[in-house]
Amino acid sequence: MIPKIEELKKLLMKKGTLTAAAVIGLAGMLMIMLSGIGDGSNKGQTAELSQNSSLSDSDAYRQQLEEQLEQVLSQIKGVGRADVMITLSSSEEYIYAEESTVSGDKRQTEYVIADNEGLIRGVNTPSVSGAVIVCEGGGNTQVCEKVYKAASVVLGIPTNRICVAKMK
Repeated sequence: MIPKIEELKKLLMKKGTLTAAAVIGLAGMLMIMLSGIGDGSNKGQTAELSQNSSLSDSDAYRQQLEEQLEQVLSQIKGVGRADVMITLSSSEEYIYAEESTVSGDKRQTEYVIADNEGLIRGVNTPSVSGAVIVCEGGGNTQVCEKVYKAASVVLGIPTNRICVAKMK
């Protein structure tokens, strides 16, 4: 053991070797100190950012539905120009992958984790709860009936959750 220590002393006494060892040691300590900077201090910010992104995803989905419905309705004879407002009853719902194990009479289900987050198997889009449609032909009962039917089919909701009015 002592001969190994003597060899190490001789190696460190060579020119440049001691400097290189000191630089490597300082770099290692710096990396250790920097690795703790991001832990825990921004967890609230991360949750807030993911919540804001899900809100913007829901808003984008709603706006896309509104634009598509406006385009479809404007193609119906007698409707004219149409403005649509849609309300959503929920936001996007993530479906996480699960793994089940059966041991005797017990069944245990666990979420699959990848990169410290749940593995997403799918995403359910927000559900539509209602719509308001204001159109130029909204004063005509036949046009209103066509608008109710078209909106009901496009949005997948019953006609009692749709309001059609005449544009001023």
